Parts: sequence; structure tokens; C-alpha cells
Amino acid sequence: MNKFIFTAARHWKLLGLFNLLLLAVTCSIMIQAKKTWTAEAKLILPKPTTDLNADLGTLGNISSGQGAVFSQQLNSLKILASIITSKDSLRQVWQQDAEKDLYPRLESYQNLFSVLPQNESTIIEIAIEGSSPELAQQRTEALLDTFQKRLQKLRAEEASQRAEFLSTELAIAQENLESAEIELNNYKTAVNLIDNDLQAQEILAAIKILSTEKSQAIARSKASQEKVKELSARLQMTPEAGIESLRLGENPEYLAVKQSISEVEARLARARSQFFEDSPQVQNLLSERDKLVGQLSNFGVVELGQNASSSNSANLVQEMILADSAAQESQQQVEQLEIEIDEL
Repeated sequence: MNKFIFTAARHWKLLGLFNLLLLAVTCSIMIQAKKTWTAEAKLILPKPTTDLNADLGTLGNISSGQGAVFSQQLNSLKILASIITSKDSLRQVWQQDAEKDLYPRLESYQNLFSVLPQNESTIIEIAIEGSSPELAQQRTEALLDTFQKRLQKLRAEEASQRAEFLSTELAIAQENLESAEIELNNYKTAVNLIDNDLQAQEILAAIKILSTEKSQAIARSKASQEKVKELSARLQMTPEAGIESLRLGENPEYLAVKQSISEVEARLARARSQFFEDSPQVQNLLSERDKLVGQLSNFGVVELGQNASSSNSANLVQEMILADSAAQESQQQVEQLEIEIDEL
């Protein structure tokens, strides 16, 4: 520390001269430095609660209840900001700038302008620099005026493109209409249509009636099918097997074999009450019953005949067969109605 103080005291003249020189340079820079002024402006988009409907041309519309959209994919403020700072807009401002000779390149001139959309708001802040307050103000007014003209140009281009598109679509629609009218007139001539409006109403009324009948037929078919499923599960047989069992109930040979089985079963019960199971009497009757059962199997499944043997079971089988027939009839009616509706 003492060494440092001694060195400073020894060279104080040089240090003082250096500090004076540094101060002089700083003052010279401050005096010669060019002063800049900043003009600020704000653009506010309509809020969703207003009744304003703003047409932004190719950008779309901003209307009541919609307002500005804030998202990473689409932000109206950022799109407007890009239009403000676009080369087309800044070039027009640069061409009428009083100091344009100081900025030979548009990129350097662009640095004077700052356009920042505010997050989650409808405000765009604009800051523009100038060598004087008047120049900064003039640049701001020129930029806003150029921006308005740019929007109007975009709207005009959009309207022109839309009109051209609609004109083309209108011509195509006109051709399609004329072609359809020719085909319609040819059809009227072919089917001898006189009052097509009245006939169309009658056809529509007929379609409505047939559609109602179709719905009713579908409902009847479903109801009959459900009844068939219930009876089939109860009787443990299909409608086809039920028909076969009813036919067996009217077959004399089948009834004779069943009667013989019943008689053998009665004799077998009496023999078992008198003799042992392995006695010749019981074994002969068992053999005779097996032969009769074998003959019965030639007519179909034995259980089907047995299930339909009682009066109650026979009635249920008949009811199942009738329900199955009703379901098929309703389904055929549905198909026929569909054909008639398609023809109309």
C-alpha cells in the first residue's frame, strides 16, 4: 500500500494529465454525439365487447364476440405488426424521409422503428427515433398513414380476388343450372309430367306413408323375433324342430312306437317290483325297450317328440311357429316397402 502511494505521488503529474485528457475526450464525445428523440404511438384493436366489425382483408374479419385471437399459431397483433414493419411499408416512409440520404440501405433505416405487440392485449406499441422531435413525429405520422393505405390495398386486392373467384363460380353454376334444366325438361317429357309441383307433393306424401308402414313392419318383425327367441329357449328347440315335432305327433307309426314304449315301461316297473335287476324278466324288458327307442330315433330326436307330447308343450310349439312365420312375413313386407320407396 505504501509502495502504491509512493508510486502515485512520484508520477502524479502524469496521472493528472491522463485524467484530464480522458475527461476532455468524454466531454468532446458528449458534445459531438448526435441527440435522438423518440416518438411513441399505440394502435388498439377493437375489444370483443364492441359492435365494430373490422375487415382486415386477407387477414380476415374481427367482429363482435370474436375480438383478437391470442395463440402461438395465429395472433392478429403479430400479423398487423409484420405489415407495419414490412419492406413495402417502410420503403414508402423512407422515400419521403428528410434524412433518407443518411440511410442508404433500408435495413439500417428499419432499425429506427420498434413495433411491439403487447402480450394478451389488443395494443400494439410503436416507438420511432429521430434526430429531432419534429422528425420523429413526422416519421410516426408517415408510418401510420402508410399502414392505413397498406391495409386498404390489401382489402382491395382481397375484394378483387374474391370478385374474380365468385365470377368464375357463377359462370360454372350457370352452366350447371342450364344443364340441369335441360335434363329436367327431358325427364318431364319422358314421364309426362304436367304439374310437377303437385305430383312432387303427392310423391312425398306417398313416401311418408310408406315409410310409416315400413317402421311399423320393422317393429312387428322385431317383436315376433323376440317372441320366437323366448319360446325357443323355453322349449329348447328351434322353430324348424318344432314343426318336425308336430308332424311326428300326427304320424301313426310314431304314435304306435310311443304307445309300445309306454306299455313296456309299465311292465318293466311291475317286473322290477317283483324281481331283481339282473333277472331274465327285467333284462328282457330292458332289451325290448331299447329296441323300441332305436325305432323311435328313426323319426328324429327323441327329446323333441317328448317335449311336444303334452298339450301345453304342443300349444307353445304352435305359438312359436306362428311367431316365426309372422316375423318372416313382416321382414318380407319391409323389403317390399323399401323397393317401393326407392322407386318413388
